[in-house]
Amino acid sequence: MKCFLERITEITEKINLVNKKCYFLGDFNIDLLGVNNSDIPGEFLDIIYSSFFKPLIGKHTRITTNTATLIDNIFTNVFDEKAACINGLLFADISDHIPIFHIHKLSNENLKESKKVKSIRIYDKHSMESSINNLDCADWRKSKNNEDPNIYYNNFIQKFTEIHNDSFPI
Repeated sequence: MKCFLERITEITEKINLVNKKCYFLGDFNIDLLGVNNSDIPGEFLDIIYSSFFKPLIGKHTRITTNTATLIDNIFTNVFDEKAACINGLLFADISDHIPIFHIHKLSNENLKESKKVKSIRIYDKHSMESSINNLDCADWRKSKNNEDPNIYYNNFIQKFTEIHNDSFPI
């Protein structure tokens, strides 16, 4: 853990030296709500705050029968008061961790400065009908023949993504 904390310190210091806006996120396995139970969460938060980063998630992200911890988070040094930001948890039973998210809507000024070409997908009535038809006609047997749930899930997602991309091209 000492090595991890040293590395986080190095990374955040480099980001501050070049004055870059940054988000970093993940499963840190450090319970930020357990500051009173161990020195590690306090040390980690000291590094985060002293590097001018803030955590965006403040609720439990891993809940079991016996425990509730905040070990998944998004940290940022972006403090754009003109932007409308939303952070939160997505309650789903696909993992023992609750998925986290952050949406940062740029202000109109930032949008005007951005000269990037944006690609979109069109979700119109025709595309939706095509998608439903493609899902109905899909051969899902490739996924059903495997007993390993991870492979089954990966095959399902791959097939579903292919159908989505075909039905709603960029």
